[in-house]
Amino acid sequence: MKIKEAVNRIESTSKPIFAWEREGYIHIAFNTFTVLVVPYEAKTMFDCHFVNPNLELPADVKAQISRIIGKFLRTPIKERFPEKKYRCGGLMIRIVAKIISVYIVLP
Repeated sequence: MKIKEAVNRIESTSKPIFAWEREGYIHIAFNTFTVLVVPYEAKTMFDCHFVNPNLELPADVKAQISRIIGKFLRTPIKERFPEKKYRCGGLMIRIVAKIISVYIVLP
């Protein structure tokens, strides 16, 4: 599960639940109080930080968020990040071809 996908799924669980990405972490809040911070590179729940452990979440919301985070944590770390898209426009290809043709001298 990618980071954006995890954030979107967490936000869709309940109206008072908010999630956002910031500086290498997924922040999860309930009624404007941050409850949990999940590092992008977390491997287990022990790597997650419970910011406000005294705040009680509804049981159904807690189960849904736990399921989503569990799925996120089971995803290999390299697969969590969005793929980088490299584009090489036609002009760049022509420039590289021109450079190569200058250096290659046919007998």
